[in-house]
Amino acid sequence: WLQETYPGLAVAAYSSSGVVNAIMDFPQYDARVRKAVGKPCAEVLQQTTAEIEKLLQESPAEVKGWFGASQLLEVDFLFMVADSVVGAVQYGLKADVCDFMLNASASGAALAPAFANFTNSRWGPSFGGSCIYDTKCLAANQPPSWNARSWYWQYCSELGWLQTAPQHRPLRSSKLTLAALLQQCQRVFGRVMHPASLQTNLRYGGSRPYADHCLYVDAHDDPWQEASVNATVSPTQPYYYINCDGCGHCTDMGAPKPADPPQLTEARERIMSKLDSWLLVSLK
Repeated sequence: WLQETYPGLAVAAYSSSGVVNAIMDFPQYDARVRKAVGKPCAEVLQQTTAEIEKLLQESPAEVKGWFGASQLLEVDFLFMVADSVVGAVQYGLKADVCDFMLNASASGAALAPAFANFTNSRWGPSFGGSCIYDTKCLAANQPPSWNARSWYWQYCSELGWLQTAPQHRPLRSSKLTLAALLQQCQRVFGRVMHPASLQTNLRYGGSRPYADHCLYVDAHDDPWQEASVNATVSPTQPYYYINCDGCGHCTDMGAPKPADPPQLTEARERIMSKLDSWLLVSLK
């Protein structure tokens, strides 16, 4: 988008896990997470969500308390629960959540409190009650909310990517509908909002951007690839896909390690080679 808006300002752009296709209703995100974790883990996570939904009807204060999220409204709480899973998968940590929950299931432990333990240990005890998930806190527009509030403004007004539950075998709660998530936007900003996804794509090209000399990269486990280009756009807009298990969002931008999968190492070499060639031509 920078290349399109300010042509000539940069020689080249490197779009790692670049979400360039604005999609208002985005169940593809949850579906990709399900695919990434595999069937056994997906089934346990689905059972966990069902158990949490049931407990919310029977003893909401208790189940919210396990996550340190007593103040959250129901939809806010269910979105936070979903984010605990997808955050792990998105950032290459699916083994953490899957191993934890599969072990809990095999031992006969109750899944909801087990998942609360995972969330608190992986993300910290303040995760569940943080302002980013609390639409009442975001609506107050105080300093703790400003970073999260700006992200909400982007996707509520311009981009979309509202992570709704798919109709078929969702991991997240089926209560996370488009209407429920648009209602979150309204609670935060005090007015009815509809993301201008179509206008954004008309401006920038959606999954086939109008830019020039831009390199796009996605990885196997990243659910955001569903809003990326997914293929080479043109000779000056190549696309590289890192097909390695456990490789997530912006994984190619991490510091190289000896234990990196060969697919990741090869992708980094291809990326640097392409960027070097573009920079060399500009210097000449």
